[in-house]
Amino acid sequence: MDADDRYWTGRDGGLDVDKMAAQAYASEIVLQQILLPIINSHKATKGPKLEGRMNSALRALLAAETPPGRSVSLTDEKILFRVGQKFHRAWDRKNQNNLQIGKLCREALEELDGSFVSKDAEARKSTVDRLKQKFEDQLDFYCSVGSALVDYDFRSREATVARILELFRELGLVKGEN
Repeated sequence: MDADDRYWTGRDGGLDVDKMAAQAYASEIVLQQILLPIINSHKATKGPKLEGRMNSALRALLAAETPPGRSVSLTDEKILFRVGQKFHRAWDRKNQNNLQIGKLCREALEELDGSFVSKDAEARKSTVDRLKQKFEDQLDFYCSVGSALVDYDFRSREATVARILELFRELGLVKGEN
């Protein structure tokens, strides 16, 4: 198995695998996984929405701005990473197959969003179209992170995040199964 099989290296194979893997394992992504349940457990009645609160927390902790073009809702992000996994698995560089990104978005939504199938047809189409556009705008990012999400090291990191969140639940910082 070579890097082309394991990680997304771009449509033409020219992306730097090490750089893409570094993005996938970026501390910001892990930190988001820890902060999201904390933020969800302490809902604000006024002020910025979830994404704004997350961006503020990340800026405060990392002293950095959110990368340009990365203002995506946290729910969308999880779905778009799944689309990236699906796209990477189905991509055939030799045949340059014409993947239907809308179909991949629909499949990911059906897998990850329990309320998606109960929405009316217009709402489902609108959601798929919005996610399709976001995915197409940053295809390489979502494919590289999505392909890394299945990697053993990332799963190990996921288990560590789960243990941290369990400790935070015991301490009362996180409520429920956010």
